[in-house]
Parts: sequence; structure tokens; C-alpha cells
Amino acid sequence: VFNHRHMTNWVIPNALPLDLPDRQLRRCLVVDPYVLGVWLGDGSKESPKITSHIDDAPHYEREFSRAKFFCRVQLTSPAARAASPNTRVIAFSVNDGGDPPSHTADSAFKRLKAIGVIDNKHVPTDYLRASPEQRMRLLCGLMDTDGTVGGGCAVFCNTNRRLIDAVHELLVSLGAKATISRKENDYDGYWLVTSTPMFCPFALPRKIAQWEETTGKPSIRRLNRTIVGVEEMDDEV
Repeated sequence: VFNHRHMTNWVIPNALPLDLPDRQLRRCLVVDPYVLGVWLGDGSKESPKITSHIDDAPHYEREFSRAKFFCRVQLTSPAARAASPNTRVIAFSVNDGGDPPSHTADSAFKRLKAIGVIDNKHVPTDYLRASPEQRMRLLCGLMDTDGTVGGGCAVFCNTNRRLIDAVHELLVSLGAKATISRKENDYDGYWLVTSTPMFCPFALPRKIAQWEETTGKPSIRRLNRTIVGVEEMDDEV
């Protein structure tokens, strides 16, 4: 605990990242962390499909391929293409070596269903307790889809409170400060997770470029937490 000459309150350094071992892929982490993050952000809750901007689609296809998933652009109706000319619906499936992959008992849908996220988008506990590298990949997938860059901050926006809480936990467990806020609109409202991490929480090239342009030198406030109060506790607590 210390008081820096540029700050009016006492502060403590941010907690170090939670250091946990790798979780075994396809056993504990049935779906690759980055793939899961992208699907949770921009995927259909009922099937292994994501909706992407046409410029970002090649990036997702490459990343999914590295994770042993095969992507294909799904044909849409002329009316749908006219309404959203810059978006693409991408279906992904398990790549067992073929191109396109053959239909096997092990499918992307069954993997998503096995971890309980079909029609129930959330981050399973195994992913929140994975290694720092695996948690970072999951965070990047979520931020690449529903995250933005602004004024040196990374902001995640969603109407699903469970995803909001998960992103907050991922950021904090990786050593960053993060806050949750509620915004109201004409519908049901939404939540924001705002953070100023010392690392880039994106994998999408255009967002990495935005991050590098807007983030400045590390500040005292980014590296520390301000003490806002002190409470005396009983010895038995």
C-alpha cells in the first residue's frame, strides 16, 4: 500500500494474473477458447454459426482453421443479402482432416451442447479456470466480436449479464482493472465492461491497430487500485 505523489488517495498494485495450468483441449475445453469466445459474441444461440462483417470473415476463417474447425459461408436469400450486404453468416464444423470435413459423430453442435451453451450462452467454469494463455484466447474471441476500443479503454457491450460477469472475471484474473456499468435504452438496456489493461485484449487485426493507436504510456491509475474505504473486521472473520 502506498501513496504516489500524483494521486490524492492511497493505492495498492493490481493483482497479478491468476496462474493456473493448461486445461486439456477436447477433454476439459471441448471447444477451442477463441472459437467459443467468437461464438458467444456473434454466434447463433441454436447452432454453430457466426455472423461476421465481410472484411473480418477471412480472419475468423484462419483462426478457426488453426483450431481444427472448418468454416464455410452459408448462402442466404437475395432479400437477406440486400438488407445486410456487408455481413456474412459463417457455419463452422469439426475438421477431421477432410476438406470439407466428413460428417462424424463428433460435431461442432454436439461440442457446444456438451458444454451446455446451446440456447444458454455463458462461459463454463472450466474456461474461467484455464491457463492465462487459454483465458486470453477466450477473452480475445469475446472482445473481437462485442468489444470496442475507445480512448485507451477496452469496452465490452452485451445484454447478457452472464457474459458481462465472465468478461469482467477474465479481465481481473488476467491482472487488469475492470468495471461494470448499466445503460438504459428504449428496449431492455445493456451492460458495459470497461477496462484499461496493460495487454491488448484483441486478436482481430483492425482492433489491434486501433488499440495500438489509442493506448498511451502506462499510468499510475492503470497499474493500481485506489483505496476508497477501510473497514475494521472481527478477528474471527
